[in-house]
Amino acid sequence: MNEDIVNPQPEAVMPTQQPVQPEVVTETPTVVAPKKSNKVLLIILISLFVFFGFIALIFFIVNSATKEPFKASNEFLTAFTTEDAQTVYDSTSTQFQAAVSLEEFESFQDKYMVMGLDKAKVTGKSIQTTNDSTTATLTYSLEYDSENWTIEIEMIQEGEQWKLFNMSIK
Repeated sequence: MNEDIVNPQPEAVMPTQQPVQPEVVTETPTVVAPKKSNKVLLIILISLFVFFGFIALIFFIVNSATKEPFKASNEFLTAFTTEDAQTVYDSTSTQFQAAVSLEEFESFQDKYMVMGLDKAKVTGKSIQTTNDSTTATLTYSLEYDSENWTIEIEMIQEGEQWKLFNMSIK
């Protein structure tokens, strides 16, 4: 008997090795955001300051030019609806008084008082100034008893006071 057959030697199975691949290392460059200059930030802040300063200046100029005419016209309308014709007539300009007599003005006032002007609600108002802010046209939108009216008042500056130059009710 053959001993080789009875006790066979176990064969070792060896895996085949592949050649070792070198490890590839790739470096990714770090992206760094460019530094923002303090000068750019300062320029932006100064620009914003100048812009808003300019807006405030315009607002101040417009408000100054329209404040007194609005106040005078509001006082005139209040007087027109609550005072006697002589008192209101005395608050009109010399040009108005030269063109409209007290009797004509009194008739005009009575006509609109009967229509309910004294009870009307103001729903809108606007102003436009001209002639270096010595003339102002004010427009009021009024509503009363399902009727809509528009009152246009022209005010002129006589000395330090704003006075009625013209008035129309539509």
